[in-house]
Amino acid sequence: IFKTFNVLIIITEISYVISQIHSSLSKLFPLVGFR
Repeated sequence: IFKTFNVLIIITEISYVISQIHSSLSKLFPLVGFR
């Protein structure tokens, strides 16, 4: 149970990091899009 919970936390953190990187890339490269 704890292992699954840890995996969910990791996935959430990775998703947050990806969204942050995505927003940064969107500001740097508006033409890229990825919407």
